[in-house]
Amino acid sequence: MAQRGFTLIELLVVLVVIGLILAAAPVALRRGAPAIEARVAAGEVAAVLRRARSEAILGNRDVAVAFDTDAGAYALGEDAPWQALPGRVTLSVETARSELRDAHVAGVRFFADGSATGGRITVARDGQSYHVMLDWLTGQVSVIE
Repeated sequence: MAQRGFTLIELLVVLVVIGLILAAAPVALRRGAPAIEARVAAGEVAAVLRRARSEAILGNRDVAVAFDTDAGAYALGEDAPWQALPGRVTLSVETARSELRDAHVAGVRFFADGSATGGRITVARDGQSYHVMLDWLTGQVSVIE
């Protein structure tokens, strides 16, 4: 006669395995949180740079984006309010000397033809870093892990 269903022991083994997986999930997610915060912040930096390039081309004018490396914030435009990046990330900026404002504020500038001053903005958290690259000739923005 064919057996129908599962035994109590088989069901208990399955429940124990599911319990172990659920117990390990928060630990795995906690370890991945810094990398996620750094990736989200790098995506936001790339998005604001692409927006600045679009505004420069459409408005036929220069558009600057400033970064405050101490505060982990950026400002799109000369008189715009500062926007904090998500999470507890650190910023470093490599840019043209003409775009250095002081020891902790630096920026990049897009021109009406779509080109830019170029540079690299590094977003990091707990050893995980992303580099937002800005090509000076084309103004193209890319993110590199």
